[in-house]
Amino acid sequence: MISNDGEYFVSDIEKHNTLEDAWVTMDGKWIPTISYTFYVSATQSNSSLLFSTFVFFFGLFSWSFIEYILHRFVFHIETSSYWGNFFHFFIHGIHHLTPYDSTRLTFPPTFSALIAVGFWKLFQRFPDSLQANGFNWALYGGIACGYMLYDTIHYYFHHGDISWFPAKLKEFKTNHLNHHYKDDTKNFGITSTIFDIIFGTY
Repeated sequence: MISNDGEYFVSDIEKHNTLEDAWVTMDGKWIPTISYTFYVSATQSNSSLLFSTFVFFFGLFSWSFIEYILHRFVFHIETSSYWGNFFHFFIHGIHHLTPYDSTRLTFPPTFSALIAVGFWKLFQRFPDSLQANGFNWALYGGIACGYMLYDTIHYYFHHGDISWFPAKLKEFKTNHLNHHYKDDTKNFGITSTIFDIIFGTY
């Protein structure tokens, strides 16, 4: 919302739904979940450590595709209605308006929790054979790990010291800032450029 004097402010509800903790607090909430899902996968009767590790890394890679699709087609959805514009602004437009606001660099925890539960409900509907070998647990853990890395890296791109980052991640930051300040129809990937390259948005 914009006040009469032009000062930017948000409602108490919106503040409640944004991340005001340090990113490390968020990671501290995800790491036990990821560790637990991997452990459960690896200890299923028809599973093995090798199998669970493979599925976990497949899930981790899958997050890059999910991230790309969400960012390109949901976060940058074209809207014209009042509620459509409100939805777009609330989930992502506000980040483009204030890209260096440290409390708005990760997905609101309320919504991320709802999405996490929704994904898990979906994974519970996998065929029994995939549940018996822990496939759903390892896949969920890998995707959750990808999401955690996405939020952490994105936070650092805008509000952290990346001098110690590898050159490739510094390149990813440049691509992301180009998305913000040069062309918001390109460079939708945060943790990877693979799908930007594949779909011609690099």
